[in-house]
Amino acid sequence: MIDSNLSGELLNAVEDLSDEQRRLVVQFARSLSAARQVGAPGASLLRFAGTLPDDAAVEMIDAIETGCERIDVNEW
Repeated sequence: MIDSNLSGELLNAVEDLSDEQRRLVVQFARSLSAARQVGAPGASLLRFAGTLPDDAAVEMIDAIETGCERIDVNEW
């Protein structure tokens, strides 16, 4: 069930859009519901706890720290 305040806010937001823009909003809303991720519950992953060797974990941490969250200003 949708919150009436949220429903009114949504209607106000799309009121001034063109028909094409409204179609895009509907398309986007449909894609959100279709894109719901399905995954394994955390409890089912507990059997893997402790199976990663320490040296592999250190290697992964190092790779993340050196390769992630870096900005290459010339990339774009």
